[in-house]
Amino acid sequence: MPNQRKLEERAEKYRQEYIAALERANAARETMEGKQGRQRKRAYNQADKLAKKAAEAKNAYKLAAGRADGSISKDEESRQFWSRVRHRGYDFVKFFVDKFRASNACTNLDHQVEHDGHNLVNQGRIYLGGTKPMFEYQDAAQPDKKYLFKEAITCVGTEKPEGAHVCAAAYQLQKAINPSSAIETFTQMDGGRVLGSFQEKVNVDGNAQDLFEWQNRPEGQRGAIEEHLKPQILREHTVDWLIGNFDTKGENFVIDTDGHIRGIDKEQAFSFLEAEGAQHMSRTYQPNPNNTLYNVMFSEFAAGRMELDLQEVCQTIGRVERLGREEYLGMFDQALEAKSKGDAAKKARLADRMMERKEGLREEYRTFFQGLIEERYPVNTPDAERNAQNQSRRDEYLDAQGGFVFRDEPERMTVKQQRETAAMRENTVDHEVQREAVQPVRERLTAEEIREFTGRTQEERMPRTRTEAAPGRQKNPEKGR
Repeated sequence: MPNQRKLEERAEKYRQEYIAALERANAARETMEGKQGRQRKRAYNQADKLAKKAAEAKNAYKLAAGRADGSISKDEESRQFWSRVRHRGYDFVKFFVDKFRASNACTNLDHQVEHDGHNLVNQGRIYLGGTKPMFEYQDAAQPDKKYLFKEAITCVGTEKPEGAHVCAAAYQLQKAINPSSAIETFTQMDGGRVLGSFQEKVNVDGNAQDLFEWQNRPEGQRGAIEEHLKPQILREHTVDWLIGNFDTKGENFVIDTDGHIRGIDKEQAFSFLEAEGAQHMSRTYQPNPNNTLYNVMFSEFAAGRMELDLQEVCQTIGRVERLGREEYLGMFDQALEAKSKGDAAKKARLADRMMERKEGLREEYRTFFQGLIEERYPVNTPDAERNAQNQSRRDEYLDAQGGFVFRDEPERMTVKQQRETAAMRENTVDHEVQREAVQPVRERLTAEEIREFTGRTQEERMPRTRTEAAPGRQKNPEKGR
């Protein structure tokens, strides 16, 4: 095992290298701002190279720091190292691919795009991780408002028009059922060619919990997800399930300065709609090298290491159920057209799959949550007392048939609710029986007997009029004449 002191020294070394690289990149950027024409272009190219080096230095520092504090294993360090090597390979291949395809004007420095009456200006390439290059655009009228442009290409630079349409479709769904997480996204076209997608840049809280780091911790050592994030992750899960997006590692969730979780990079949506393992909710289905944040979170809940309010999905389920077929599929028309590549039969098949996910959403969650509850509270252990306790906990979530009960279903009750309702009815019946039994006795009591028990007769206990209660304060009929 590496010496802890050496790990910390290496982390500090990379930190210093990152700071120096960042300072050089920022200085080159400032120099570029004062240039014009060809000089500006040359200065930009130099600043871009330095910014890329700074991004690589930052990644190296994060990796070394993770090894030093134990949040990243040696295997994860190796995986991320080779991932960066592949990224360099993608950039190398893309350089040659670009020689044989039409240039994309949106990647040019100072290029302008009009959107919703606003002028967006390209400020140059930005390095935020991932494989594909991104460019930062600034609203000319509102400098604080920025967008990230991502080309409609694969990781090696070949055309991929469906990626931009998919991201725009995901935004439409987010806006309809989970608006607090929606990030404005639109597709940029040049005639019939898809150039890429623009996504509003989120002001990220640098001190917020790192969900990717959390999910990569060893099992049993993850600790808790902050409470205000849990319901937001559950609601975002509904969006990703409906569009079949399984590229949902912690890196693809950012937390803004208002504490809202934002799901990003949904280009893989619709890719697994016909995959066998993607037809039902699961905490084990993993079509990508990185596990999903959802899988890890639900596994932690099933193991009893995390608390979740599963009812948080009720609102998004209800919003989905209120959407009509035409309105719902209309959000995805361009994305499904691009995914099917002109194959009408495939497009219709994908549309049917989308509707199946929509129409079966509540029952899909019911079955999935039922399984999580049964896992969390087993009743077949050798410990009879534990079995009884777990059965009692199951009764808080499940009905008599074992199905999960959502709080917006007045026609269904959990076993616990049924018992409580039965007890209330029994108490009501007992009260009525007692009242009916006492009434004949009260009617037979004489005034003297009532006085003996209560101190007053029935008539004396009757409310008196104001005049009777205070004869001395009667209104003087002579007064005022």
